[in-house]
Amino acid sequence: MLDALDETLKTVLREVGGLSSDEVDVAFEAPDREWAGRISKPTVNCYLYDIRENLKLRGTDWVKERLPDGNGASRRRLPRRFDLSYVVTAWTNDIEDEHRLLWQVLAAVIRCPEIPRNLLQGNLVNIPVPIITEVAQPDGLLRDPADVWSALDNRIRPSINVVVTLPLHDADAILSPLVLTRRLRFDEPGGSIELIQIGGTVSRADGAPVADAVVRVKDHAFSTISAADGRFVITGPPSGTLTLIAETDSENTSREITVPGENYDLQFGDTELVSERKGSKKSAS
Repeated sequence: MLDALDETLKTVLREVGGLSSDEVDVAFEAPDREWAGRISKPTVNCYLYDIRENLKLRGTDWVKERLPDGNGASRRRLPRRFDLSYVVTAWTNDIEDEHRLLWQVLAAVIRCPEIPRNLLQGNLVNIPVPIITEVAQPDGLLRDPADVWSALDNRIRPSINVVVTLPLHDADAILSPLVLTRRLRFDEPGGSIELIQIGGTVSRADGAPVADAVVRVKDHAFSTISAADGRFVITGPPSGTLTLIAETDSENTSREITVPGENYDLQFGDTELVSERKGSKKSAS
């Protein structure tokens, strides 16, 4: 993740700041005396000196998502957010060029309070939350720059404090299988009543969901309408072997199911003709 962030910062400086790779290097090594003695052309140094959690952005909510195959769901806490602090400096042989380059860097990073998604590199592309920045804030960590330069054994020089906030999950998602059969028990005086609830999906042969299909149990009064994602739930069917039917204005299909069972999905394409509804219309005419 850190290497992807380094590449992203380099891309921001190149694309937003207009720093040509032929004229200016971008480095991430510690800018100590040894490093400074090796540079051969103008260089922007982005030195990562601190990582700590941003407690203001910590959330306690859980996010629920349906699995891509539709056969379950995942649940996980919102990611924790961490501030990565960089001290950014410009290095040239001429002080005027150095100040000009540092100002050019400042102009680039302040234009990206949220790093544009088209500039993200590596696995940062897959992060769903915005990657935000803070630049040269007076209440930042770098209160006394002399402390950093003393530790690096180098002379103090003008710098920009840049903080980038990244998300990081502290636990894997909890996976839950799709519930196809549910038993609902109601206690009443003198006994209890149990209702069975079944659920499935109406789709076409290519896997596309079918919305607004009438789903019903043959020879019983249990029916429902499929949702936008093709899913349906029917409450109250009896146990045993039943025929489940799905119908639209132009299509119909049916299949034999066992309640309770493991699969109640219906698919248009392998259609068994169901003539009850159409037959009733003809007889009425």
